[in-house]
Amino acid sequence: MKRGLEFNKKKILRNLICSRNEDFLLSGVKYGLPDIKLPLFNIKYIQSEKNFCYAILYNSDQSNLFLPVSIGELEKILINYGFLRTHKSYIVNASFIDYKSADFNDSIKLISDDIIPLAKRRKTVFLNILSDLGLLSPVY
Repeated sequence: MKRGLEFNKKKILRNLICSRNEDFLLSGVKYGLPDIKLPLFNIKYIQSEKNFCYAILYNSDQSNLFLPVSIGELEKILINYGFLRTHKSYIVNASFIDYKSADFNDSIKLISDDIIPLAKRRKTVFLNILSDLGLLSPVY
């Protein structure tokens, strides 16, 4: 993987199970803010806006959650919780990908009908991770 991000299938699966019940606590100390509880199970995707991000939520009173961190920092944290970087501006929760209608050409459809871009340079790694998790047939 690029930039030393390690993919650990056992850790991802364990954390996916744990994330169903608990929120992830994102420290806000670095930014002079209180800690932020990330409801991992309800995050459909994360979209970046310059040096901060929004977590787009599913079935929640809030439609999105402001995160005062870069998408790169979130990627390092969330890669082992079933979140995959699909584009320079997007990280997707693998639990929300609509695999039945997936063609994965230049976008990803979520079960909520949201369409998320899939960058050409990230496509092979993305598809191989899904294959390793048993969600797709192998890609070579």
